[in-house]
Amino acid sequence: TPPDIVIFEAHGRISLQVFEIFDKAGINMFTINTVITPEILKKIGEPRYKYKHWIGRISPDDTEAGFLIGELLYQNTKKLNPNTNSVGVAAIEGIARVAPSHERVEGLKKSVQSYSDYNLLNVSEGYWNSAPSQSIAESPHPPAQS
Repeated sequence: TPPDIVIFEAHGRISLQVFEIFDKAGINMFTINTVITPEILKKIGEPRYKYKHWIGRISPDDTEAGFLIGELLYQNTKKLNPNTNSVGVAAIEGIARVAPSHERVEGLKKSVQSYSDYNLLNVSEGYWNSAPSQSIAESPHPPAQS
């Protein structure tokens, strides 16, 4: 028997095919952690507009999340090291071309810009893989900012 609902992340053009398949099958869909571009929204609308079985979606505000993470890093560093003259942060993101990673870095940059003694040292792609991330973390000379 088919499921009553499918919860998934919709990414790229293939997601439109997934919407079509589940909607035609009468299976309810709920998308999570999915950034839907304005262009795609023009085509499909919000849940229940074009696909009546797309019942809802929820996604974090990744820009705000990046900003808040940056704020916590800065505040906690100053709290733990009150005599420090500056705070430097290096970011390892997942994949730079993916919207959530890009938006989180943009939020972090906004946080860094809020303080004169806060510096973004570099941003590197870790590709959600431990080997490149470990190499970046252990590097005495971090890669240039992307």
